[in-house]
Amino acid sequence: MSLTSLERRADAAATPVGETRSRSTPATLRLFSVSLTALVVLFAVAAILTVAHRETQVQTSQGLTEPLVVDSQTAYTALSDADTTVAGAILAGPIEPSALRQRYDVDIARASTAVTDAIGRARGSSVQAPLRTLAVGIPFYTAVVAQAATDNRLGYPVAANYLGEASAYLRTTLLGAAQASYTEELARLRSEQSAATSPAAAWLVVLLLAATLVTLVVVQRWVRARFHRQANVGLLAATILLAVAGGWLAVALVAQSGAVTRASTTGTAALTRYTQDRLFGLRLRADEELTLVTRGTVPSYQVDLDAVLGHLRAGLLGGGDGPARADLAAVAAQHQAIAAQTGRGEYTAAIAVAEGLGGGGLPAAAAQLDAALVSRVDTAQSRFEASTSAAAMDLRGLRWVVGVLAGLTLAAGLVGLRARAQEYR
Repeated sequence: MSLTSLERRADAAATPVGETRSRSTPATLRLFSVSLTALVVLFAVAAILTVAHRETQVQTSQGLTEPLVVDSQTAYTALSDADTTVAGAILAGPIEPSALRQRYDVDIARASTAVTDAIGRARGSSVQAPLRTLAVGIPFYTAVVAQAATDNRLGYPVAANYLGEASAYLRTTLLGAAQASYTEELARLRSEQSAATSPAAAWLVVLLLAATLVTLVVVQRWVRARFHRQANVGLLAATILLAVAGGWLAVALVAQSGAVTRASTTGTAALTRYTQDRLFGLRLRADEELTLVTRGTVPSYQVDLDAVLGHLRAGLLGGGDGPARADLAAVAAQHQAIAAQTGRGEYTAAIAVAEGLGGGGLPAAAAQLDAALVSRVDTAQSRFEASTSAAAMDLRGLRWVVGVLAGLTLAAGLVGLRARAQEYR
């Protein structure tokens, strides 16, 4: 054995045990301080970023995406209703009923306003393209309809051709663009709702919280054993503060997730279902009226009518929604009566049913079904807004709460450890 090794062993043997412990204790306290600081900071940063991300998703869905969905839905339904209304107006004869003309004008105004609002909100978004198609296409559609109305007043049979051209353009181009905008924004809304309830980041926060709490418990046990004291006020206060921060955060995030889930299920999903049903209902009546205007010379209208009626019967209206199912049955009965009359060549009688001459008929049944679906759409939208507002309220100020409590936790813990470290100075 070398002389150097013997000297080291001798020096170690000559060093008292108490002095070795006194040298290692400050180092251990510094290690605990650094570890506690790192864990508290990581927890605070992860929690604040998680809350900020969820808050951004909720605010964006509430303030931008959902209004765009509503704008697209409004444009779609207003144009669909315009298609139905103008067909009924021309079917009524050379003199258009003023009520139908006013309804058509209101539909076009609603659609144009919705498109303008959507373009203003969607700056830089990919839905700008279909919105521009709508902005340019609506004036073209109204021009063709105006030509059809003029020819109809003059008694020209070509009015039916212009009306068919306008309807085909609306269904393929305008409604296609509205559907593209609606579908894209609806997908974005669902993505934002999913991101606002994603558990991945929350689990990271939970793990960091657990690691910090465990560290605090370990440190307190070590301090009690090393210094023979029952409790360290600073470390105990830090543990309580961190537990409060974690509990507050957990309750807020769970409440916010529940609110967003309700907004998705009772709001977004219901809005989608009832909007689609309403569009089918409007298309059903338009197909019937266009069939009568063209005297059955365009078979595609009747084919589409049968397909749409099948969708309604097989969908939600054929399920648990009893009142709406009854309204649909009334509309279907009117269509059956019209089909029977046109099959016998009784177009005058069929038009009377389709126009509701003498009261009742298809307009009354269709209006009742449409009113029921509008009510359900409005209810779904109100539920979305209420639940999303509740989610935003759950997160409001949460970042500041977590930051302040985390800062107090760190301060209390470091004060508790510093008090023990000062005993070695």
